[in-house]
Amino acid sequence: MRTSLIVLTCLFASIFFKGEVKKTDIQKLNLKGNIKSVVEIKYFAKKKRGKIFKGNISNKVVSYKFNRHKYLKEAISYKHKNSEYKKQIFEYDDNDNIIQQANYSSDSLLSYIKIYAYDKKTNRYDKDNNRLSDLTYNSEGFLCGKIVYKYDDDDNCIEEKKYLFNDSLDYKIVNSYGSDHILEQSLYSNNVDLTYFANSYKYDENNYLIEKYKQSGFYIFSERLFLKYDKNYNLISKELYTYDNYLKKRDFFMYDKNNNKIRYINYNSTSDVKSIFIYNYDKNNNLESEISTYSNGHLKSKNEYIYDDNNNWIEKREYEEGDKYPIYIVEREIEYYN
Repeated sequence: MRTSLIVLTCLFASIFFKGEVKKTDIQKLNLKGNIKSVVEIKYFAKKKRGKIFKGNISNKVVSYKFNRHKYLKEAISYKHKNSEYKKQIFEYDDNDNIIQQANYSSDSLLSYIKIYAYDKKTNRYDKDNNRLSDLTYNSEGFLCGKIVYKYDDDDNCIEEKKYLFNDSLDYKIVNSYGSDHILEQSLYSNNVDLTYFANSYKYDENNYLIEKYKQSGFYIFSERLFLKYDKNYNLISKELYTYDNYLKKRDFFMYDKNNNKIRYINYNSTSDVKSIFIYNYDKNNNLESEISTYSNGHLKSKNEYIYDDNNNWIEKREYEEGDKYPIYIVEREIEYYN
């Protein structure tokens, strides 16, 4: 799980579009069960007399603490080499909506705080659990930015505005919807008359996305994505084209009878194979290994996994190109609630 705290921030601050289902943080991190905490450490692998052992810590240590509702209470990232430290603490309301995120650069030094969504009655969320605003304060308590959301009668987020510390508009996003999903999305720069990009979406009769068109403010950067599915609605192909219908890249996917992805083939703009990814699973449908090869079949990388009784991986061995033995061993210590 090569996930930084910067990326993790996106887990907690999501605005949901129509048709989306809210996931817990445990689900977003692809974990299972009533997890209390996770500590993940990456080691250099050592070989001695034909056996593989853990060596020194390679760099980063990551830890997570969850509440009983499966949402993160605390996330810490520590880089072993340069002692870089990041810590985030989260608070929620009774409906599991995030209401505060405190960010620290050391165990006690506060960097900034984000307060989520106060309305005129000082309730952080409206009666339908729609977030109304995000407020960001620096360590001295000064407001340095805010995002304000607007919804339609069906609780769809139709507008998002970000303001800077001086209350000037940074950008605006406008969304429009069909009966079951988002149809168009436009982002405007601080000059609200200038469109930075606009996305439009098409869906099939079962509301699966089949086409996305991204129109950039600079037309030559516009592109169109086409998606296809099998009878079980597993994604089987993605094709990306430039503004003038020139193929940019193509991906194909294959699945087993349990709908596990077993092969992914990546093609370049001339339809030549760039990479092949092969996935193997155990009897519990847990990913046992993932192998990446070049078009000639030579190994690019490989990961192997060992799982606990709750089907969460607790050890990963990482191989790199040309290596017979793993370069890294990643271990997870997982604690569960009783």
